[in-house]
Amino acid sequence: MDPIQIFISYARADDEVPPDVPNAKGSVNFLRDQLNYGMKQLGPGYPTIWRDKEKVEPAHQFNPVIRAAVEASSLFIAVLSRNWLSSDYCRQELEWFANRWAAEGEEGVRRRLVVVALHHILPDERPPLLRDQEGYRFYVGDPGSEQALYSRGVFQDATCLNVIHTIGSYLWRTARDMTGSFSVPRPAPQTPPAAAPAPRPPEPAGRTGPAARGITVYLAKPAADMRQAYLRVAEELKGRGYELVPPLDAGIPIEEGANAFVAEALGRAKLSVHLLGANPGYKPEDSKEIVPLQLERAAARVGADGAGFRRIIWAPKVMEGGAGGAPVAERDPVDVLTGFDRQLPDDKVDGSALGRFVDFLLQNLANVGREGEELPEIAPEARIYVYHRVGDERYAFQLARALVKRQIEPLLPATQGDAGEREVVHRQYMINCDAIVLCWANASEAWAKATANELKDWAALGRQRNFLCRGLVAGPPEDDRKTYLVELPPKSEIDVALDLTGLQEPTPEALDPLVRRARPAAP
Repeated sequence: MDPIQIFISYARADDEVPPDVPNAKGSVNFLRDQLNYGMKQLGPGYPTIWRDKEKVEPAHQFNPVIRAAVEASSLFIAVLSRNWLSSDYCRQELEWFANRWAAEGEEGVRRRLVVVALHHILPDERPPLLRDQEGYRFYVGDPGSEQALYSRGVFQDATCLNVIHTIGSYLWRTARDMTGSFSVPRPAPQTPPAAAPAPRPPEPAGRTGPAARGITVYLAKPAADMRQAYLRVAEELKGRGYELVPPLDAGIPIEEGANAFVAEALGRAKLSVHLLGANPGYKPEDSKEIVPLQLERAAARVGADGAGFRRIIWAPKVMEGGAGGAPVAERDPVDVLTGFDRQLPDDKVDGSALGRFVDFLLQNLANVGREGEELPEIAPEARIYVYHRVGDERYAFQLARALVKRQIEPLLPATQGDAGEREVVHRQYMINCDAIVLCWANASEAWAKATANELKDWAALGRQRNFLCRGLVAGPPEDDRKTYLVELPPKSEIDVALDLTGLQEPTPEALDPLVRRARPAAP
């Protein structure tokens, strides 16, 4: 079977290289190459990305070649920017694609679209087909002061490759679905459906991750006005290995049994997530409407559970729904919640945009299942990535040598080569190691904190499972800031922190709290 083809639509101005860096890659060229590389690494069934700059020969007439490529594609990436919006030709490409798949209806077409935004574009400024899709942000910062993740031939932000990996994983999974029994791909993360996540390899013996530990999240069934957000959140959670209840394809009974249905599903979950719009949803015969029903039953679970069950609630301050997609008046998230159910002391209530809420949710989930959990022993032959900054090579080598004496295989970052090559090695080790330890000797406190923050979300790094352990080793020279961070490490980022500032060289015995149990030193 021929591979699935993806058409990438972009404004040429967004792919230009700066005149003083003529050998740099343009943003779109970089994005496309990284996506192709990442999808190939995920295995057979990866799609191919068609790009006019590579396929259009000088002798070809522009329109027929582009149109044929659009119509031969099953997925469409819109690299959304102000330049894209001002290009009649980019809009024409979108129209050709919509016409090609018009038989599937508007929702079918939307499921084939993926938005990668270079700028913050308001919904009412977009073509109608792209208004309901939050998409992937290829920038950081507030609207009007966005900073590109990649420009002038270099990464401008550390999250660049993480975002690209997330996009590539979605495209690869969708292509796999399309070459199987699905005639229409699963919706993009903007409007995801109830499809299974990409297959994961079985957990090796002795290793645990959220999926292996059975972390289950109760994702409350929404009213119709929050359906698209519900699907997006479901995709993000399932893609990271969390089990969701109730099943996405199972509705709350409309006749009898709604209370029992909700209570049973909540009983299997570690926490509940509720998405609150303006409507309470439909009303089963034996209960109140589904939105307040689920909040009420989750509150009862909070009161009865001594293990820390809690509710996470999204009540966006601004909802889309006015004429022409214009935003309605701003809401107070807590007022929205109390309109459906009372607020509990431990409720986590968020009113940000959907993308930021997803980040907020994942950060809150990062420690679920680790709280009170004994970390597994790091077995012999395990691989620990000893990550350090330039200038700490000597201490990192000493630490690696001590790990070898505990029969652990250390991985050290590359310190030679250009920035892009070193970054590739770093990302590969972050993905493939069993555990990671941050080696902090001469580096700054800012480096230690920023790097630890990367470890919050193992799935966003491209990993298939959680780290066995996330460690921090503070070596000499002594410093009060090191003492503070070791004594009060952020638990969502660091599992074990060791203060070895008093030792000129780390010993195997000093690292035993990291390895978890002492074993005889290798001869």
